[in-house]
Amino acid sequence: MTQIRAFQPRVVTSEHAGSVVGPAYDSMTPDERRSFRAANPQNYINVMRSVDDFPAGERPAEEQLLQENIDQLGQLLASGAYRQCDQDSVFIYQLSVDGHSQTGIVAE
Repeated sequence: MTQIRAFQPRVVTSEHAGSVVGPAYDSMTPDERRSFRAANPQNYINVMRSVDDFPAGERPAEEQLLQENIDQLGQLLASGAYRQCDQDSVFIYQLSVDGHSQTGIVAE
Protein backbone atom coordinates (compact mmCIF):
# COMPACT_ATOMS: atom_id res chain seq x y z
CA MET A 1 0.00 0.00 0.00
CA THR A 2 1.24 3.46 -0.86
CA GLN A 3 1.98 5.70 2.10
CA ILE A 4 1.88 9.46 1.85
CA ARG A 5 3.79 11.37 4.49
CA ALA A 6 4.25 15.06 5.01
CA PHE A 7 7.80 16.40 4.82
CA GLN A 8 9.59 19.66 5.59
CA PRO A 9 10.12 21.11 2.10
CA ARG A 10 12.10 23.99 0.73
CA VAL A 11 10.13 26.42 -1.43
CA VAL A 12 11.30 29.09 -3.84
CA THR A 13 11.35 32.59 -2.36
CA SER A 14 9.20 35.15 -4.15
CA GLU A 15 12.18 37.33 -5.05
CA HIS A 16 13.90 34.40 -6.81
CA ALA A 17 10.86 32.80 -8.46
CA GLY A 18 11.39 34.55 -11.79
CA SER A 19 14.93 33.25 -12.18
CA VAL A 20 14.62 29.81 -10.53
CA VAL A 21 11.30 28.46 -11.83
CA GLY A 22 11.40 27.39 -15.45
CA PRO A 23 9.46 25.53 -18.09
CA ALA A 24 8.76 21.81 -17.81
CA TYR A 25 11.99 19.91 -18.46
CA ASP A 26 10.34 17.40 -20.78
CA SER A 27 8.62 20.10 -22.83
CA MET A 28 11.96 21.11 -24.40
CA THR A 29 14.37 19.35 -26.70
CA PRO A 30 18.00 18.90 -25.58
CA ASP A 31 19.00 21.83 -27.84
CA GLU A 32 16.30 24.05 -26.31
CA ARG A 33 17.42 23.07 -22.81
CA ARG A 34 21.05 23.95 -23.63
CA SER A 35 20.00 27.38 -24.89
CA PHE A 36 17.73 27.94 -21.90
CA ARG A 37 20.47 26.92 -19.46
CA ALA A 38 22.98 29.29 -21.03
CA ALA A 39 20.52 32.19 -20.78
CA ASN A 40 19.31 31.27 -17.26
CA PRO A 41 22.24 30.14 -15.08
CA GLN A 42 20.23 30.45 -11.82
CA ASN A 43 17.38 28.25 -13.06
CA TYR A 44 16.64 24.90 -11.40
CA ILE A 45 16.86 23.19 -14.79
CA ASN A 46 20.65 23.39 -14.37
CA VAL A 47 20.35 20.89 -11.50
CA MET A 48 18.60 18.29 -13.69
CA ARG A 49 21.05 17.86 -16.54
CA SER A 50 21.41 14.41 -18.09
CA VAL A 51 24.07 13.08 -20.46
CA ASP A 52 21.52 13.36 -23.28
CA ASP A 53 21.57 17.13 -22.82
CA PHE A 54 25.13 17.31 -24.16
CA PRO A 55 26.30 16.99 -27.77
CA ALA A 56 27.68 13.51 -28.52
CA GLY A 57 31.34 14.53 -28.34
CA GLU A 58 30.95 16.54 -25.12
CA ARG A 59 29.06 14.14 -22.84
CA PRO A 60 30.57 13.87 -19.36
CA ALA A 61 30.71 10.64 -17.40
CA GLU A 62 27.55 10.05 -15.37
CA GLU A 63 29.45 10.32 -12.08
CA GLN A 64 30.95 13.66 -13.09
CA LEU A 65 27.58 14.99 -14.22
CA LEU A 66 25.91 13.85 -11.00
CA GLN A 67 28.54 15.68 -8.94
CA GLU A 68 28.18 18.82 -11.06
CA ASN A 69 24.39 18.70 -10.59
CA ILE A 70 24.84 18.28 -6.82
CA ASP A 71 27.24 21.25 -6.79
CA GLN A 72 24.76 23.33 -8.81
CA LEU A 73 22.00 22.51 -6.31
CA GLY A 74 24.29 23.50 -3.43
CA GLN A 75 24.98 26.87 -5.07
CA LEU A 76 21.28 27.43 -5.68
CA LEU A 77 20.42 26.64 -2.05
CA ALA A 78 23.29 28.80 -0.75
CA SER A 79 22.08 31.74 -2.86
CA GLY A 80 18.95 32.05 -0.73
CA ALA A 81 16.65 31.14 -3.61
CA TYR A 82 14.83 28.64 -1.38
CA ARG A 83 13.59 28.79 2.19
CA GLN A 84 12.93 25.87 4.51
CA CYS A 85 9.27 25.57 5.53
CA ASP A 86 8.62 25.70 9.26
CA GLN A 87 6.26 22.74 9.33
CA ASP A 88 5.72 19.43 7.60
CA SER A 89 3.64 19.78 4.46
CA VAL A 90 1.95 17.95 1.62
CA PHE A 91 1.40 19.82 -1.63
CA ILE A 92 -1.43 19.15 -4.07
CA TYR A 93 -1.22 20.65 -7.55
CA GLN A 94 -3.23 20.58 -10.74
CA LEU A 95 -2.00 21.19 -14.28
CA SER A 96 -4.45 21.89 -17.10
CA VAL A 97 -3.54 21.96 -20.78
CA ASP A 98 -5.84 21.81 -23.80
CA GLY A 99 -8.85 20.68 -21.78
CA HIS A 100 -6.96 17.95 -19.92
CA SER A 101 -6.31 18.28 -16.19
CA GLN A 102 -3.90 16.25 -14.11
CA THR A 103 -3.70 16.39 -10.32
CA GLY A 104 -0.67 15.34 -8.32
CA ILE A 105 0.70 15.18 -4.80
CA VAL A 106 4.16 16.17 -3.62
CA ALA A 107 4.94 14.24 -0.44
CA GLU A 108 7.47 11.88 1.07
